[in-house]
Amino acid sequence: MHLAGRLVACVAALGCYALVVCLGEGRSSSELAQRPAVSGLFAGTGLCGLMMASLVGLLIVPDLYELTLVGSAPAWTGLGRPCMRP
Repeated sequence: MHLAGRLVACVAALGCYALVVCLGEGRSSSELAQRPAVSGLFAGTGLCGLMMASLVGLLIVPDLYELTLVGSAPAWTGLGRPCMRP
């Protein structure tokens, strides 16, 4: 239920932004175009995955992070756990 409320709030905020830009600046809100947003979403997701993989790799090298495969558990349970060593 929280997700639906947040989605409605996001859509309302984007609608308010488009209305203010239209009334205040007299133009369409071209920065909300869907085509560049989709390509930007994929580029950002790929860059984020690359950065997270690099970070985990850098933490594995000095043995500050340990990957523990948990078998057939769902992906959201995580593949690793941080090592808490003094």
